[in-house]
Amino acid sequence: MNSNLKSQINYTYIIKDVDSLSAFNHWSILFLKLVNLNFILTT
Repeated sequence: MNSNLKSQINYTYIIKDVDSLSAFNHWSILFLKLVNLNFILTT
């Protein structure tokens, strides 16, 4: 019961923080694309 409540709290925190999370995902995906492109160009 306590762990279920804890997961609900974590879930609501994730929903509340979804804007910054999506921004972070956008930049990390962009960074990974740049790294991948750089890897293709150097090899």
